[in-house]
Amino acid sequence: MIIGVTGPSGAGKSLFCSMLAERGFRVLDCDKIYHDIISSPCECTSALEARFGHGIINENGGVDRSALADIVFKDDEALTDLNSITLGYVKKEVKRMAYDAVSVGTPVVIDAPTLFEAGCEELCDITVGLLAPREKRAARLSSRDGGVRSEKQIASRIDASKSDNFYISRCDTVWRNDGNTDALAAFADRLAQEASSHLA
Repeated sequence: MIIGVTGPSGAGKSLFCSMLAERGFRVLDCDKIYHDIISSPCECTSALEARFGHGIINENGGVDRSALADIVFKDDEALTDLNSITLGYVKKEVKRMAYDAVSVGTPVVIDAPTLFEAGCEELCDITVGLLAPREKRAARLSSRDGGVRSEKQIASRIDASKSDNFYISRCDTVWRNDGNTDALAAFADRLAQEASSHLA
């Protein structure tokens, strides 16, 4: 069974996916896969450099993620271009990893903020959208990565996210994550039970 988990920045996807990992799922973190792809010179980094300029390339020939974020989270067109360049590479790797896991009986969760934009929903048996109030999302983002982001950077990231309706209209199931971890864990239990019956 393959579950796709998506939602806007700061909705609690990482926590939820870690709960599913504790219940036997292999977690494919699309952000991490994307970061691994762009961390060294490759076809994808060359395409990004051609679009965004040499200023986004670090001394190792990979992408300086901070420099790229400064560009794309302030400009909708730039963010669209970033996604159109990178998502195909990410989907190809996610598909390979997901099918490898499922072939040996391991359920998979794809943690993907851009699940639908990348076309990864086609790989999933069920899609789950996690939503959260703006203030909860801002609090989570401010504590992430050691709290190095400014309020302005956090607001830009939230503003660049899709609306709740985007996820509500596309996901099979939507969970409103108000910060109640017990309720979130119970939801993870329910999905794990569904996965067990699916694999049985």
